[in-house]
Amino acid sequence: MTLSKATIDKCTQCGACNAVDPIMGVTKKESASTRFKAVLAKRGEVNPVFYLATDTGRQEQVCPSAIDLASAFQDARARNVKAGVTTQANERMLANFRKNGTPYDSLTPEEASDKPFW
Repeated sequence: MTLSKATIDKCTQCGACNAVDPIMGVTKKESASTRFKAVLAKRGEVNPVFYLATDTGRQEQVCPSAIDLASAFQDARARNVKAGVTTQANERMLANFRKNGTPYDSLTPEEASDKPFW
């Protein structure tokens, strides 16, 4: 059992994490929320929704169970990769990395120097 599996089992589905979840703030969809991802992670499921996890650390700060959500979602993404679960956006990003050395479509690494570090 991984550390994240041990901690994710403590989730009570209270939803405190949703209040500070930037994805939930934009989409207003429970199916994209931190709580939803925590439930799926608790079950050990694979789902492309894990690629929406932002890992800001804010969810862990408000979690009354002090769950390490970032690690749980990293483990979930690893399960996705192992199971071949991906998204079109991920495939484009990987193709861009292979072609340009950056996640951006037509930028060279030099042109992308003002973009976030990848």
